[in-house]
Amino acid sequence: MRPWRMQSWLPLHSKNLLLSVQQTTSLQQELVILLLVVLLAMMLENKLAMPTTDEELLQAVADVMIARLSSATAAFDATESTGGTPELVPQQQQVDYQAHELSTMMLSFAHAQQRIGFACEPLTMAVADALQPQVSKLEVPELAKVAWSCATQSLSAPQLMAAVAEAVAQLPAGMRIGSKDIATLVWALAEQDICRADVYAQLIHQVLPVIDGLSYQDMSNLAYGLAKTHAARREHAESQFLAGAGDLADEGGGRTTTSAAAEREVMAGILARADLNLEQFSDKPLHLSRLLWAMATWQTSAASGSGISSTTELTGSSALAMRAIALAGTTVDTYSAEELVHIIWAYASLSTAASSSEDDGTGMTTSGQELSTVLGRLVGILQGHLADMGAPTVCHLVWAVAALRYPAHELLDAATAVLVNKVQDMALPSVAALAWAYARLMHPANELMDRVVSIAETRLDAMQLPHVAR
Repeated sequence: MRPWRMQSWLPLHSKNLLLSVQQTTSLQQELVILLLVVLLAMMLENKLAMPTTDEELLQAVADVMIARLSSATAAFDATESTGGTPELVPQQQQVDYQAHELSTMMLSFAHAQQRIGFACEPLTMAVADALQPQVSKLEVPELAKVAWSCATQSLSAPQLMAAVAEAVAQLPAGMRIGSKDIATLVWALAEQDICRADVYAQLIHQVLPVIDGLSYQDMSNLAYGLAKTHAARREHAESQFLAGAGDLADEGGGRTTTSAAAEREVMAGILARADLNLEQFSDKPLHLSRLLWAMATWQTSAASGSGISSTTELTGSSALAMRAIALAGTTVDTYSAEELVHIIWAYASLSTAASSSEDDGTGMTTSGQELSTVLGRLVGILQGHLADMGAPTVCHLVWAVAALRYPAHELLDAATAVLVNKVQDMALPSVAALAWAYARLMHPANELMDRVVSIAETRLDAMQLPHVAR
């Protein structure tokens, strides 16, 4: 039945279907899946909440599926432990869901949550639990969709994601993987804090020959995933060093010099493409801001400790960010406040990471005065949106203008009013960055700074930093 016909048919019969679902547990598996997918598809198509009866029907279908998935998972677990075929539930309720069906459901839930706000965490977790033992049966595109679904929903399913990572690591050598699937997997694994070196090596070596064919979204996803993982490895190395259990040069995880060089080559290739196509890229603000965040995160994490090395440096990234700010100033209405902050923060971070006296050879044409004019306009616009931003985003903006030595005192006054009651919930690095920014611009904010000092004292007292003085 075509979607438009189903759209007119379902409301007429939803009450009867609701009664049928509520009164029986013997519905055929195919009907349950069909109802779920059709309901979600209609909601996604309309991008609107459905009538109350249809919402009840969707929840009733979800309840049936939770019961069946839980029974199927329990049956699988019992079979694994005993080697038998347990009769845990009536025969008609024992459903052998296929891996591809479960992965399709995961994808549907992610789209439903992302686009219309529908979420049923118990059902999603039941699907994840049922899928985890069958992950090895999935093809690579399905692995990418499952990983994307978990990351998009911020789903805490570590066993499922570990199984996805293991399945990627075990792919046959030389097996071709689509560039979109690679970008999706790298982004999703990074979002779920999975930093397995063998998994990234499997993916990155395949993307090198096809960088020129990546979409803007794939470029930003790939750069974001690599940068976040790079920063996580660096943070791990530093924590190990502070604990006296490692060396700053060792980022752990079994990552080889070859793998590190391949990752840097991918980042450099993405940077080169973005530099050549920045005007087209600027029409996609989300992807451009994410890409610049990635470049800045990569460069600043590489610069921590002993400075930027030739194996991690991304030459030209600062000039790219400067050009992006200039372009954003001409199309500011297409950017969200957060996207503008990310671009400004990226330029400030890249400018401070690189030597101010070093010419990166990119033929930079935007003068300091032109940049100051554009920056002033953007800061003025963002000042009116501070109350709608999260505290970390406000902190990034404040830090960025201070790093650029831009005298945005009206912005800092407005930021003080926003942050004074939120600073206690901020992470310690953000608190430190905030204090540095106000000090650098010599901007008075007594109440805010009193709270910053109190928070710093309390948290530092609770920290244990052995071997720091060695």
